[in-house]
Amino acid sequence: MSFKFKRKDRSIQHAVRRIAREQIDKAIETAEDKSIDSEERIHAVRKRCKKMRGLVRVVRPEFDGYEKANATLRDAARRLAVSRDATVQIETLDDLKAEGDTGEAHEVSEAAYRSKRLELEARKSEAEAGSDPEQLLSEFVSEMKRLRRAVKRWRIDEDGFAAIEGGLTKTYRRMRSAMHEARENPSTETMHEWRKRAKYHWYHVSLLRDAAPAMLKARASALKDLGDLLGDHHDIAIFRSMLDTEDEQDALLERTAKERQSQLEATAFELGQQLAIESPSTLRKRFEGFWGLMKD
Repeated sequence: MSFKFKRKDRSIQHAVRRIAREQIDKAIETAEDKSIDSEERIHAVRKRCKKMRGLVRVVRPEFDGYEKANATLRDAARRLAVSRDATVQIETLDDLKAEGDTGEAHEVSEAAYRSKRLELEARKSEAEAGSDPEQLLSEFVSEMKRLRRAVKRWRIDEDGFAAIEGGLTKTYRRMRSAMHEARENPSTETMHEWRKRAKYHWYHVSLLRDAAPAMLKARASALKDLGDLLGDHHDIAIFRSMLDTEDEQDALLERTAKERQSQLEATAFELGQQLAIESPSTLRKRFEGFWGLMKD
């Protein structure tokens, strides 16, 4: 896997440029691979954009080009979001149906599931009307090629751990704060904010995993699990917002979805507390020690 700092990297600037070019090249290759369904390609390249945003965020305090690079990646991913967002709602319904042997889900009839799925598929078709996924992917490729040319001009003012400690610590601090806020007020917005901050911390730990593989690979895996839990929680929240609870079958789906969301929430907070137990300053010192091990 190339999304990581390596012992042989000459500098942080060299490493960031290398990783960015590798991620961009993989995104372009995927976007242009027509043997893969366009929807799958869109999903894959959007994930690449998120990883690259994590990359530039870890050096943000020392990278003057951060705002432009981050905006380019954010906007490129957003332009591809319409089809994916509609698909997620269908997948959420399918997941709820698959878990229908427990709780109140068994009360939802097969006919009601089929009816809701047809409704969501119609919404998906309506959302996609007038947009050509191949054209969107072609425009994405052009944007990534421009970004790749810009990467060679990226300048990171510091080197070594000094180049990453500010971004690493700030992201971790924000993850902890977002978790505490979500616990106090577990709304769709606060839970989603926690998810975003947890994913950025996951990217940063992944970048550093070669410094202390036995410990950081396990932490990265746990952070990925947390991100998945919070991602499923968010998908269900959006799904619930589309339901008409005045309708009997929708009301049953609402209860089924709420029950599943509560389970995800409890598991996420249990895992999140373990991952956020250190103070930001303690985590910074620990990771500085890990970095020293990689450079010994």
